[in-house]
Amino acid sequence: MAQACAFNGVPICTVYDTASTAAVAEAFDEARVPALFTDASLLPHLLRQLSRTPTLRVIVYDNVNGASEQDIIAALSAIKNQYPGIQLHHIDAIRQLGREHALVSADRARRNDIFCLMYTSGGGGKPKGVLLTHGNILASIASIAILMKDVLVDQECYLAFLPAAHVIEFIVEMTFIFTGVPIAYGRIKTLSEANVKGCKGDIMEARPSVMIAVPTVWELLRKGIMGKVSSGLKKTVFNTAMKAKYAGQTKSIPGLAKISDAVVFNRVRELTGGRLRTILNSGTPLAPSTQKFLSIALVQMIQAYGMTECGGATIQHPNWRTFGSVGGPAPGCEIRLVDRLDVHPGYSSNDSPPRGEVYVRGPSVCAGYHNRDLNRAAFTNDGWFRTGDIGQWNADGTLTIIDRVKNHVPLAGGTGVALERLESIYKACPLITNCCVVANPFHARPALVAVVHPTNLPSFARKHGIPCYPHDIEVQCRNPRLVALVLDALNESARREGLRGVELLEALVLTADEWTSDLGLLTAAQSE
Repeated sequence: MAQACAFNGVPICTVYDTASTAAVAEAFDEARVPALFTDASLLPHLLRQLSRTPTLRVIVYDNVNGASEQDIIAALSAIKNQYPGIQLHHIDAIRQLGREHALVSADRARRNDIFCLMYTSGGGGKPKGVLLTHGNILASIASIAILMKDVLVDQECYLAFLPAAHVIEFIVEMTFIFTGVPIAYGRIKTLSEANVKGCKGDIMEARPSVMIAVPTVWELLRKGIMGKVSSGLKKTVFNTAMKAKYAGQTKSIPGLAKISDAVVFNRVRELTGGRLRTILNSGTPLAPSTQKFLSIALVQMIQAYGMTECGGATIQHPNWRTFGSVGGPAPGCEIRLVDRLDVHPGYSSNDSPPRGEVYVRGPSVCAGYHNRDLNRAAFTNDGWFRTGDIGQWNADGTLTIIDRVKNHVPLAGGTGVALERLESIYKACPLITNCCVVANPFHARPALVAVVHPTNLPSFARKHGIPCYPHDIEVQCRNPRLVALVLDALNESARREGLRGVELLEALVLTADEWTSDLGLLTAAQSE
């Protein structure tokens, strides 16, 4: 549908299917759309918003999510009865209409025409409507295609499972359509066979060669691999193979890497279908240890950096092996670091290494916000976009994202901590699956609220003489001795990653309840 609208010069507006009622209503108010495309399963939710959309005249629906015929008929009847002026069409009827009028010429768009009003996921607060032109999208597609052409080969397959309303997913799918790479669609909940019955998981079914995900997914994958080799001879063999392969890669000894793959890691790769060659992290920063682990145990992982407002600003070239950075500026993008001495402990481009707020300029930077009042604070007069992220230039010319400006919180004594950076590091601990750092100016160190790993935590508890099994994990999350042991393990994991002093945890709260976007605890892009 997005491709058809782009071909005909029709602007679109994207909204996450997990967006709150208030967010959907606001998007409808701002965009004032005449037509809407949705899944049949969302029609009842849509019905509650129609009073806020006086401009809506056409609804086109599909049924990818498998809503029952009875539910669809009931929802369609309710819309027809309450809003008789709205036309309702199944996607198949629209396709047939196209076949009958195949010779109708398109109304071609121009470079500066609006392609998409894309709403941010809300990770930074209230979602903002970003105006992306055809030129913005084309610039992002071109930059990714230029960098990826060196590694894309025949028989590629990309497994897409992030929301299509997420800017990275949107641009990457467009890029692979442009380069002719087939796309398989899956869902986070059905990626592995552990969450499905009577069929293969999405990864084994699609056997992808390229995957893109956010840190939450990669941390789960790392912990799943570690869980299978957590004790005895398996652990010893695995750790030895990790060291051997890393030595072979860094010291250019190909024999070591091949032996390690043959003995250990080819079996790990088979869990992803056996064809995976490149994985990419996007969204929030990933712990360097997790990137290194997956690059050795699985396949080369690269990182990218971007936002809805500027597309892909940086990307790590697949042949440039480095951990912890998001690569260099994407083709066509300018990046500079601007002093932020007002943010504790103070960041300056004259530091060694240079640090400051990341500013981006170039053809991929958006035309502004739909709400023009936001533009003055976000853009400079000479076209630079203020990202709100603190970055650091590395000696090799790559960029590392340290944290968000708004995420620097002072502690007692005036020392500040970078919340997002700490979270990326603590998430790497195999005992938890997700976490949120809590900083308070009345305390000397931060606290952590963490979602426990459903298998790794009980195993850890039993090793320390605490009876703990999956059925009573919620009760054990309140066991003071277990909480203290996990706190020690988290701080020890953080020390190995280089955290010191006020960056270590003072207190810990454990929960067994999974955080999901449906509960409003994560954005649709799986960030907190």
